[in-house]
Amino acid sequence: MSRYVKVAVSLPEDVFDAAESERETLGTSRSEFVALAIREYLRHEREREWARQDAEAYRRIPETADELAMASAMSRSGWAENPWEADAD
Repeated sequence: MSRYVKVAVSLPEDVFDAAESERETLGTSRSEFVALAIREYLRHEREREWARQDAEAYRRIPETADELAMASAMSRSGWAENPWEADAD
């Protein structure tokens, strides 16, 4: 069972009003809404950090010309197998 901690925060009125409107639309309690917002923020920041680490790895060890050529060829063959239908409705 999760333990809960009570927190008091001060928010700008416009932020509070927007959050209240969204919370009411979702039909959640303030606690649930704030927990969801914090979880989403933390997930977003984790993904940004993973992307940063990925980009840094490619800067340290960039793809070789052969790897880039192979990726390009694989990409082209994938498109050839699933062509766009120009006249699709």
